[in-house]
Amino acid sequence: MNAPVPAPKQRSVWNARSIALIAFLLTTGTLLSIALGPGVLGIDPAPADDGSSETATPRLHVRVAQARSIEGPELFHRYRGEVVARRDSSLAMRRGGRLTEVSVHEGDMVAKGDVLARIDVADLDAAAASADAEIAAAKAALDEAIAGPRSQTIRVAEANAQQLQAQWTASKNRFERQQSLRERGAGTQQELDDAKFATDALAANHLAAMASLDELKEGTRREQIAAAKARLQFANAARQRVEVDLSDSLIVAPFDGVIATRLFDEGSIIGPNQPVLRILEAPPVHATFGIPADVSDFLKVNDRLRVSVGEAGAEQSQPARVIRMQPQINPVTRLRLIEVELVNNHSASKLESASKSSLDTESIGWIGKTATLWVPWSKTET
Repeated sequence: MNAPVPAPKQRSVWNARSIALIAFLLTTGTLLSIALGPGVLGIDPAPADDGSSETATPRLHVRVAQARSIEGPELFHRYRGEVVARRDSSLAMRRGGRLTEVSVHEGDMVAKGDVLARIDVADLDAAAASADAEIAAAKAALDEAIAGPRSQTIRVAEANAQQLQAQWTASKNRFERQQSLRERGAGTQQELDDAKFATDALAANHLAAMASLDELKEGTRREQIAAAKARLQFANAARQRVEVDLSDSLIVAPFDGVIATRLFDEGSIIGPNQPVLRILEAPPVHATFGIPADVSDFLKVNDRLRVSVGEAGAEQSQPARVIRMQPQINPVTRLRLIEVELVNNHSASKLESASKSSLDTESIGWIGKTATLWVPWSKTET
C-alpha cells in the first residue's frame, strides 16, 4: 500500500507562518495606536474556514479618524532686562542747616506736595518780620505821597508866610528910618548896616516860605511818588527773597511715589544741596531691554508686548507697552535700548482702594528685578 500524504505537517507549517504574520500585524497596529491615538487602527484576524483552502490570510478592520487641525505653540524671542521706576529722584534742600523734621521712612507711600523734611528757619522768621515792617513803612510813604499835603499843613504854611511877611515889612521900615537918620548925621553906620542885613534876611525867609506854600498847594511831585513806589517794590522784593529761602528750607514730594532711602535723621547738620531722601515714582513701573537690530526694526512705539518679572515664564507675564526706543544702535553691544511700561491687567476704576494699594506695593517691589521681554515671532520676519 502507498504511504499517506503528510497533510497535517504541511498545515502546521502554514499555521506557523500565519501566526508570525498575525503577530507582526498586531505589533504594527499597537505601535500605530500608540502613535496616532487609540481606536485609529484595529486588527481582527479571521479564523480559517474549515472547508476552505488551507492558505487563507487574515483580514484587517480599519477605522477612519476625522482629520482636524491643531494650533501650534506660539514661539517667542526672549530678551533679558531690568525693571526700573519711571522717575527716580534724590531730594535735597538748597539751604543748609539743622534738620528739625524728617516725617517719612523707607517704604512709605507719599503723594505729590507732601512735606517730607524741614530745617531750622528761626533766622528766616526774623528776616520775614523785618521785611514786613519795611513793606508797611514804604506803603505808608507812598500813600502819603499820592494823597498830597493835608489842608492843616497848607494853613500852617500860609500862616508862616504871613508872619515872615510882617517881620520883613517891619524890618524894612526900621531900615528906612536908620537910613534917614544917617543922612542927617544922627545915626551910626553900624546901625544902618544891621538894619539892612536884617531886612534882607527876612525878605529871603519870606520868599522861601512862599515857595514852600506854593509847593504844598500844587501837591506832591510825580518824581516823589515814583521814588515812593520804588521803595515799596524794594521792600516787597526783600520779602519775596525770604519766602524763597523758606521754601528752600523744606523738601516737598515732587510726585506720587515711595521713599526708597532715608539718609539723615533729625538733629543732623546738612549742607546746601545735600541729598536727604530718595524717592521712586509710584506705578506704573517701567522695564528696559537691549534688543538686536533685526528684531527691533519690526517694533514701534505703543506696540503691545508681554513682560515677565523674575523667573516667571510667558504664561505669568504682564502686558506691556513700548513707550520709547533709542534711535541709534549701541556700537559696542550692537543692541538698541527700548523701554516699556508695564500695564495693569485691571482697570483702576474697577479696583477698590485697598486692592489697588496692594497692587502698587507689589509692582514697586519689582523695581531692580530681572525682567524678560517676550516678542512673538509673528511680529518679526525671523
